[in-house]
Amino acid sequence: MTKKKLSKIKRISTRKQALARALDKAKQQVLAKVQKEGFALEYVDESFKKDKEIVLAAVKNIGLALKYADKSLQNDKEIVLAAVRDFGSALEFADKSLQKDKKFVLSAVQKNPSIFTYIDKSFQKNPDFLEYKNYKRIEYSNGDVYISKS
Repeated sequence: MTKKKLSKIKRISTRKQALARALDKAKQQVLAKVQKEGFALEYVDESFKKDKEIVLAAVKNIGLALKYADKSLQNDKEIVLAAVRDFGSALEFADKSLQKDKKFVLSAVQKNPSIFTYIDKSFQKNPDFLEYKNYKRIEYSNGDVYISKS
């Protein structure tokens, strides 16, 4: 290989490394932003809306940020559970297949009984779900969660 070709390969490699560092830095900045303000997910580049770590951080901040996640992550059970745990109505933005998945919806209702009103009507009459019908979930500023029957 000639020196000229080696030099060109080295420049390309250096550029790729610089690009990778810049992308990593951008990801860390986006991650920090969505951890503080989940709705910032709406305004980030589409590639970040497909990043599970970023979307998970956003929905943990505010469950309704699920609305801005890529469709592929609106079907991710871990992300949807984190979203509905925080904000029951986020279930509206979950993939339809999850909304109709009895086992998944039951686990979501068990984690946050206040989502009962947001689940599919067919589940609301199901005996497995009825015990969660009249529950309220209160989350205090210190992070404590209180779940009680209304």
